[in-house]
Amino acid sequence: RFAGSPPSYRQRAMAACLAAGARAELAAGPGPVAGAGVGVAISHLAAAHLWSAPSVAKPRLELTVPPSRRPSVPGVRIHRRPLPSADVGDRWGIPVTSPARTLIDLANKVDEPLLGLIVDDFLRGPHLTITDLRERMEATDLVPRCRSVQLRQMVLWRGDGPRGASVPEDWLFDTIVAAGLPVPVRHHRVTVGGRIREIDCAYPELRVGMEYDGWRVHRDMRHFHRDRDKLALLQLAGWIILQVTSEWSAELLVSRVRQALEVARGVTRQAHP
Repeated sequence: RFAGSPPSYRQRAMAACLAAGARAELAAGPGPVAGAGVGVAISHLAAAHLWSAPSVAKPRLELTVPPSRRPSVPGVRIHRRPLPSADVGDRWGIPVTSPARTLIDLANKVDEPLLGLIVDDFLRGPHLTITDLRERMEATDLVPRCRSVQLRQMVLWRGDGPRGASVPEDWLFDTIVAAGLPVPVRHHRVTVGGRIREIDCAYPELRVGMEYDGWRVHRDMRHFHRDRDKLALLQLAGWIILQVTSEWSAELLVSRVRQALEVARGVTRQAHP
């Protein structure tokens, strides 16, 4: 580093790669790193942080190296396993496992809520799509193979649709599905009052919807009043709408959704005995 420049996480990450013998890969320049047989890269939670996942603070550095190497880098956790070139990318000049490989590596290392947050962080960004992740999980050159049930479930739940506009919207969906409730439709569009309205999560056949309602969502009074009007029109059209706030716990959300589904099913049975 330049004399006088403050130490940084990226400097430490680059130093760890160099200490483990990453010079051959670094010569390849930006983009996917050449040299699958000599793959050295920052990985796991450290890779998630370097890919700018907001849910991961500055964790302990972790490095994946080929099984034939046994580097000793103080303060760095070493993982020894093959890294095909498809699984290594370049982030600010630092060799780092690709977003898809990072999620595969983390699948059995972190708990399900954190894994879900990181998945959504990546999917909201420009570096990964659900198709990329699905294809990499099934790739024949992936060693070891991805056997994580929880990651496969997350890929299935998220489908090919877009992520939520915010972390709370993703939390809303993930919490409902993780509790074993039916998988709701994300960003469901319904025409009421002569306009197309969008509901964060919905069960269209039962007319039950969940909307995340927070101060940051309503950037001004115009947005606030527009959402109140949408709520009124949906209710007049027979919808049960749960307005979820930041004060709701996961337990409260699941309980309210269950109650709403029971009420909606009761109404449906009365209408169609």
